[in-house]
Amino acid sequence: MSGEFSAAEWQRYARQVQLPEFGLAGQRRLREAHVVIVGVGGLGCPAALYLAAAGVGRLTLVDGDRVELSNIHRQVLFGDADRGKPKVAAAAGRLRELNPAVQVEAVDTWLEARHEPLLAAADLVLDCCDRYAVRQLINRLCLRRQRPWCYASVDGFHSQSALFRPGGPCYECLYPQPPAQVRDCRAGGVLGPVAGLAGVHQALAAIAYLAGLHQGGDQLALNSPLQGTARQLALALDPACVCRLPPEQVALPDTPGAPAPAVQADGVKDGEVHADLAALRRAGWHLVDIRSAEEYAAFNLGDPSIPAAGLLAAAARGELPQPLALYCQSGARSRDGAAELRALGLHAISVAGGILGHLERHD
Repeated sequence: MSGEFSAAEWQRYARQVQLPEFGLAGQRRLREAHVVIVGVGGLGCPAALYLAAAGVGRLTLVDGDRVELSNIHRQVLFGDADRGKPKVAAAAGRLRELNPAVQVEAVDTWLEARHEPLLAAADLVLDCCDRYAVRQLINRLCLRRQRPWCYASVDGFHSQSALFRPGGPCYECLYPQPPAQVRDCRAGGVLGPVAGLAGVHQALAAIAYLAGLHQGGDQLALNSPLQGTARQLALALDPACVCRLPPEQVALPDTPGAPAPAVQADGVKDGEVHADLAALRRAGWHLVDIRSAEEYAAFNLGDPSIPAAGLLAAAARGELPQPLALYCQSGARSRDGAAELRALGLHAISVAGGILGHLERHD
């Protein structure tokens, strides 16, 4: 037997090679391609799965996070045995099992400006993170190196995605400032299939681009799967945007680094504390669970419940003991609630990580 593909490769990719629009030329392009995936979570896991399965020759995974139990419902590369492991290492192992012909590199760190050469060496970059600061950094790095990249995000039951190509509109034409009222999955929650669909859309856009199938203009895809709706909006160039500068003049923003807690384990900073709940109780703090009544009924740690929506009213009635330590599911709602109470003069802090952080530490 002879030929440019091995017998195993020929069998593995036969169904997609049969597509006349894709064919051998498309498969060759995928095999020669290098894709950098920033973020191996609800978007990055399905995107990486489909890119590896399709035969993209080289995948580089960039993420400094560790696998937590609360990830697994949507981050489909991981199982129970992966808890506590670096996401990139666990994902790389699974992808190599899926397709041994694909070269998978694991970069166990958060994306920083120093990774510019890594993105410059990619044929395509996939943004699978959930923070504006990281997307802005990806955008600037890709503008400086004239690299295409694919963006996606999830907000509740809705998702959006776009492919940004050199010379066309960029992410900051669309979002010169952080989008309002959009929280990450820790704060706002997410259904696994919604994130999965967004990641699959990224994988499809990547395959189409790399294989030379991408057609049409610069568009933002909006999907609301529960409503069964999908729309395409044309992206427009902003003449005042950073992307209109020569590449060498594009400045890099401050490196976002890890989505780290705002405090050290033994102190309070910006109204937030990293501490064991039992230790806070022993120290005289009054703990209050501010999740919704429905969440509280489903599972609680036995502390009093005052839903976030009723905090200010409870404060006005003088019903809040002090000092007060608020916690919620992951720390976002309690951070906002504690800030509102401090503005009223109350001694209130937020417990970073919330119930999920507590359970991860004590499981």
